[in-house]
Amino acid sequence: MRKSGGRDDAIQQGREIVERELHRLDLAYTTLTDVLAKLEYEKLDDLYAAVGFGIRSPHSVAAAALQVERDKAPAPELPSISEPESVRRTSSTGVSLSGIDDILGKRARCCSPVPGDSVLGFISRGRGVIIHRKDCPNINIAHEPERWVEIDWGPEGEERHAVDLDILVNDRQGLLRDLSDLVAHTGANVRSVRADTRLKKNTARIRLSLDIVSSDQLLRVLDKLERHKDVVSVRRVSK
Repeated sequence: MRKSGGRDDAIQQGREIVERELHRLDLAYTTLTDVLAKLEYEKLDDLYAAVGFGIRSPHSVAAAALQVERDKAPAPELPSISEPESVRRTSSTGVSLSGIDDILGKRARCCSPVPGDSVLGFISRGRGVIIHRKDCPNINIAHEPERWVEIDWGPEGEERHAVDLDILVNDRQGLLRDLSDLVAHTGANVRSVRADTRLKKNTARIRLSLDIVSSDQLLRVLDKLERHKDVVSVRRVSK
């Protein structure tokens, strides 16, 4: 138990945890103030203290931040567009366009969206709809803005999506195997691993590419990796 007067220590610890949670999610539009309002705290110190004392879990803070990110991600001003016949398909992708379920959708490699992310679709020629996260920088520089359309993820199924993680670790023999086993216990699959061991002080940087079902599963993976004793930091990154 904490001694009386330990609130300052809890605030400091909670601040570090909250800032780490927001950093690792690669958020573009969400601020601490947004998270504070979402979780219904009046002051940041109250949130930090709740996390520091263990009253509020880091996972709940991350989940709230992702929800705010989805709500705040802006959509470009798009003209109305008629339904393209090329977006229909027979097998489900979990994506719908203007109320039409089951469209041909391919995830953009630049931002690697997963179910739960806020997304837009780009109607390509011959490849159906290319799905981008709304905070993808390529949306702002893309040509032919009339090809961008509002789309929604449908109910989460078993379709998996590639997500890349950047992990800084204290290097040791067998670490990659341990991290792969840890990820496997969340139900996620490891697609590929790249490691750079040329860093200083016996550290290494690992680029882990995973198959993820949903943003909730992604949070579970991040939580488990971050709790590993040899992991210094972990965050989601775009390709």
